[in-house]
Amino acid sequence: MSNHQSVELSDTQKELEALRERLRQNSQVMQSSSKKVDANAMMAGVIKTVATFEKD
Repeated sequence: MSNHQSVELSDTQKELEALRERLRQNSQVMQSSSKKVDANAMMAGVIKTVATFEKD
């Protein structure tokens, strides 16, 4: 019985480790995409400013 429990625990630990890895990857994707959004917003502001000066 204890052997069966250790096998289950091992499977559970493997699943937990896989979930942690997915969480880490998703966190990295979210962080990198939020940085891209900030860069895009910054570039949009620069373009608006340049366009305003060129218009005048």
